[in-house]
Amino acid sequence: MRSYALYSAVLLSFFIASPAFAQWGYWAKWRESYCRVQNWPNPHSEHDRLAVRMPFEIMVDNGWQRQNTLDDFHFHPETHKLTRAGELKLQWILTEAPLARRTIYVLRSQRKEFTDVRVSTVAQAASQFTAVAGLAMPPILQTNIRHPVTPASRIDAIQRAIPVPTLTLPPMTGAAAGGGG
Repeated sequence: MRSYALYSAVLLSFFIASPAFAQWGYWAKWRESYCRVQNWPNPHSEHDRLAVRMPFEIMVDNGWQRQNTLDDFHFHPETHKLTRAGELKLQWILTEAPLARRTIYVLRSQRKEFTDVRVSTVAQAASQFTAVAGLAMPPILQTNIRHPVTPASRIDAIQRAIPVPTLTLPPMTGAAAGGGG
């Protein structure tokens, strides 16, 4: 008799519990939906912020790459060794650029062997300077991004073509012209 009552209780609990589980599933989903609505912008706002900031971060990275690029005019056209301007630019990159931005970019030449000479020249000059100054050697990368440069003669011609008005003061009259005394 006892086993019959036990089996009946277990069987009855399955029948009673199944709608409860079904209702629990409904309330769990309702609670999840409610919490999602209450926290609406928070789960997605970080992704939105990243999506907005990403283009600006790319622009900043490209600007630093452009700033730290040793261009054609930083190398002697025949020997592909650093010119004085190239040495000063390299020194600036090694000493004054922020540590996170101290990557040296070398503009690729039209021929691979010239680019290799440029990179080895920059590496040699940078290693000499960093050894003396006690700095870490930054990475040296090649790039195809050119500076938008304008020759100084063209800028001078543009400046000279703009007429500069001559300013003349009107003559002083009356009491303002007198010396007083």
